[in-house]
Amino acid sequence: MPVYKDTERGSWYCQFYYEDWTGKRKKKYKRGFRTKKEAQDYESEFKRVANADMDMSVASFVEVYFNDKSGELKERSQRNKRYMIQSHVIPYLGEKKMKLLRQILLRGRMKSGIKTFLKVIRECCRTK
Repeated sequence: MPVYKDTERGSWYCQFYYEDWTGKRKKKYKRGFRTKKEAQDYESEFKRVANADMDMSVASFVEVYFNDKSGELKERSQRNKRYMIQSHVIPYLGEKKMKLLRQILLRGRMKSGIKTFLKVIRECCRTK
């Protein structure tokens, strides 16, 4: 993962190529990271999102979801869904991987609060 130190600014930046959803090769350049690890994490997360890999975190998937739905949902609906997800889903599943979500939900069904949790997920992800 190519991450470089910007000596002028004292920060880190990353520069890499990725394939978008059409298969075209594109170059990405992002700078202003405080640490080398932040720059490496940004690059790996960006590539996961660009490739639509289900190895991304739930929080990243939520951002991709809202980016995709921004043209379809009214501003108030989007704000309400974002609030519900940010307050009820992200605190519990934010750093979990999407591919593990099914296993987590299956294990969690035995708990008493899972009905409310699943209801929130269904309401937030329902499309009109």
